[in-house]
Amino acid sequence: MTVQYGDILRVSTRLNVSDTGDVVNVFHYNYLGEGPAPDYQVLGQLAAVMDVLYQTFDQFVTERAVYVDVNVFDVTQARPLGSDPWPTLEYGLAIGDMLPMQTASFVRGLSGYSRNWARKFLGPFAEGANSSNGSVSSTLLGAMGEFGAEWIHGTSLYAEHYEAIVRYKKAETWKPLIAFVVTDVWATVRRRRAGRGA
Repeated sequence: MTVQYGDILRVSTRLNVSDTGDVVNVFHYNYLGEGPAPDYQVLGQLAAVMDVLYQTFDQFVTERAVYVDVNVFDVTQARPLGSDPWPTLEYGLAIGDMLPMQTASFVRGLSGYSRNWARKFLGPFAEGANSSNGSVSSTLLGAMGEFGAEWIHGTSLYAEHYEAIVRYKKAETWKPLIAFVVTDVWATVRRRRAGRGA
């Protein structure tokens, strides 16, 4: 099957820490390729896009984290494209104790519409990502800036094909992301118990 111009794609990235579980982030993109593309091509391209995106902060991800896969679902056509392994990323690069699993760096993508943003809770990180005063370290903060720019301004791979977007519920439509915000305050991720939730 093929992905059509204008299709909305949901991309889920999955990492795993063996004794605590999966860490998943969900991104949405508008497919803007020159024409229809086969599923395997879109899946491979988006896996590569995620690989580049996560490379911006991989040096802070705990070595205990394993990069599992990238899953793509065509929202417009209401069907899965499947999953691909990460093209190059295998394990986090940061050595040392891991921060608590609910601790995450927070990046918010803005659409320019009131109360309409995409939220990304990133991690899991090693303790070296934490500053002496308990905030996000300046080096990780810089990496989050690189992540935000790569995320919303077009990825360095296939930038002409995929536009980062967020659902604008009030108007029941999708809006492109035009800016991002990072903060040096750690965010808290709600953890789901095994077998609970979707």
